[in-house]
Amino acid sequence: MQKTEIINIRLPGELIKKLDSIIQQKTFNTRSEAIRHFLREYAEQQKTTTRGKTE
Repeated sequence: MQKTEIINIRLPGELIKKLDSIIQQKTFNTRSEAIRHFLREYAEQQKTTTRGKTE
């Protein structure tokens, strides 16, 4: 397993409410888990988008 690092971020209250709503729906167990998931999805999407531009 990869070593994880701790980062601190500031988010607007409305975004926190949306994140917590997703967590309450049992999609994720924690804010960290949800944010990691969304970042991975975004990174993968960018990789795919970038790959398409270079071909």
